[in-house]
Amino acid sequence: MTQDPGGSDLLRRFAGRRVRIQSALTGCAVTRDGVRVGTGGAPSQERADQVRTQLESSAKTHAAKAAAEGALDGDIKPGVIMVGTLGPLREADEETLRKGYKKGYLKGAEMWHPGKPPALSEDDFVAQVRGWTTVETFSIPGVMNSRHPALVPRRFDGDFASTFGSFMLGTTGDLVVAKTNDDAAYLLTQVLCKGDAPAYRDCAAKYERGRFDANTGDELGSDMKPKNNGVAINTGDYTLRAKAH
Repeated sequence: MTQDPGGSDLLRRFAGRRVRIQSALTGCAVTRDGVRVGTGGAPSQERADQVRTQLESSAKTHAAKAAAEGALDGDIKPGVIMVGTLGPLREADEETLRKGYKKGYLKGAEMWHPGKPPALSEDDFVAQVRGWTTVETFSIPGVMNSRHPALVPRRFDGDFASTFGSFMLGTTGDLVVAKTNDDAAYLLTQVLCKGDAPAYRDCAAKYERGRFDANTGDELGSDMKPKNNGVAINTGDYTLRAKAH
């Protein structure tokens, strides 16, 4: 497992960019790896409201359909599933995590659900979060890529890219899933395919990199709306399902 000893400094600098929901809203930054993240500046409240409304509308439609089919299972909440490959790991000490929470996570949570307390408290954030990484959802080798920040839970066990390999060669680690929590923060949840496994290509062929509606499985564009010619995934096991439209 590759680690970046300079991660605390980088996480501190990213805290001001509101790393979490801003990723879902396509916030832009250039990391020390030379990698662009997202396609725009820090999101406005209007932008956050638009994305939340879009995802809530999708969740309500899905809930109504599931209820009509007798398949409603528990609460249905708006959210995003992200499938992609791991960038380098940036571990952070407690001081950096607390600063990142106050300057980034908390502000983003307030933007996502104004007037409501964050679902994850500062102490829980420090106890549960190890640091952060990026998840690559699209790439043309040597030309361009799209990498989005995600928080790394302490319980997560995956192989990350090396900082050198990411910067010099554009290499990535395991194919993984990250999902938004109730504060719209991306958190890594599981490894789908081990990047160094002999059967990696066969494993990865079952999945599609990208961002998807957590309820419908529809592929989302940069505006967080379903793509007209996008694909869809099964939200249970994240495998590729079919064309969305």
